[in-house]
Amino acid sequence: MIPAELLKATEGRAPGCCVYGAAGLKKTHGICTAPPPILMLDVGEGGTASVVPWIRRKRNWNSSKWLEYTDEDRQLAVDLLREDVRLGMFIKPAPYIDVIHYDNSDADAWTQLAGDIGSFDYNYYNTLATDSLQEFSVATQSHAKGKGNELAIMNSVNFSWVGAQERAAMALRKQRNYRDMGVFIYTTASEDIAKDYVKNPMEKGSGGETPYSIRGTVNLPGKLAEAVPHLPDLVFHAKLINNQVQWVAEPEPLTGGAAWWDAKDRYGRLPKYNDPNFRKIFRKLYGDAGMEAIYACGKR
Repeated sequence: MIPAELLKATEGRAPGCCVYGAAGLKKTHGICTAPPPILMLDVGEGGTASVVPWIRRKRNWNSSKWLEYTDEDRQLAVDLLREDVRLGMFIKPAPYIDVIHYDNSDADAWTQLAGDIGSFDYNYYNTLATDSLQEFSVATQSHAKGKGNELAIMNSVNFSWVGAQERAAMALRKQRNYRDMGVFIYTTASEDIAKDYVKNPMEKGSGGETPYSIRGTVNLPGKLAEAVPHLPDLVFHAKLINNQVQWVAEPEPLTGGAAWWDAKDRYGRLPKYNDPNFRKIFRKLYGDAGMEAIYACGKR
């Protein structure tokens, strides 16, 4: 955990951050720029290829055996990159990240995932990263449907949606609370257009009701899409601007209407457009000396 005396500029606790957006906008890759050591909860996708040069070890949720990466393995991952990608790297290969992969189509995986969150070792890790939230919510859905019933649709199981969303929300709040222990909390998500109705449009008699609120936000079902943006201190919408990936820290209007893309900066220290690099973001939050001290305490 990051010592509290280094976090006075953020009220003595580490920040929480969510980055959401389309594919290929360095949401997962940004994990390697967070304060190490890092525990990455890789849910569903197995999308860790972009952070291989910084992986220390990796295992599956239902195994205790770690696949260890050597310095040679990490360097090979760099050497195999296209030249333009390799030249654009700004962090040298290093053993920063431990990865646990969860199969969210298995009902039992959620039980292990929730247990790993509850027993997270905040005395060792400085960052807890969850990639990604939409796959995280699928894990709770598989659990709600039950072992052997994972391929059923949610509406065929009574109260499954309520249980699934409540479990996800509780686990995300548990992660949020680790900020008080000096752990940077990072989550990723794809993007979606959320529409809120007075009456659920799937109910009988809704009659094609017009939504009273439309906004671009994290891709999550039901009330989770409304609740999640309120949990982190920083919410970035990832997008391409002039062919460069930027993480947007201020709400922006959707094209053609009064709706907007969710974004926020509780600290008021970040520019509207940010490079996808937490080292640069932490410089804005804590200053040069503060950022250097935070990252130095993660060197083991």
